Amino acid sequence: MKAINIKWATDGEQDVQLPNEMIIPKNIDEDMVTDYLSDETGWLVESYELIKDRYEVYDANDEVIDSSDDLQDAQISAEHENAKFIMDTQTNRIVWPGSIHTSSAGSEDTEKPFALYMDAECIDEFDILADAEVEFEKTVKENPDSEIDILSADGETTFLSYDPDTGEIYRDQHRL
Repeated sequence: MKAINIKWATDGEQDVQLPNEMIIPKNIDEDMVTDYLSDETGWLVESYELIKDRYEVYDANDEVIDSSDDLQDAQISAEHENAKFIMDTQTNRIVWPGSIHTSSAGSEDTEKPFALYMDAECIDEFDILADAEVEFEKTVKENPDSEIDILSADGETTFLSYDPDTGEIYRDQHRL
């Protein structure tokens, strides 16, 4: 995270040189940023804007366990921490599931991380969730009487689901 446009309470002192922005260490929670800024500079904070890292790494409890502006760094962290998924905070899309595998020889596993199902049968696989979502939308329009889902390759996580009985689309169990 980074705090930007920081306004300091300088009690009218003009000659104070304080930063306009500061990088926030990963171990500082959002609710502790003001304290961190004050502790680092010795001055009180009036206001600031907080910019999160682009990629957030989530654990099995859907808690953020790491973040980075670099997707490759986030993937390394996710693999090391046995993460569930990585979320792109700019697009609010999952860009990496915890089920991606690579072989120990360094060549990529042939299993793709996202699978599109129609009536409980896998009809396609995708490397990127956004591509699967585009195909999901087409499939729902073409097959309105079928149950359609996007699942993780291991089948443990449902990303999108279409219920033909209600005509509703659900994302992670929430109606859209």
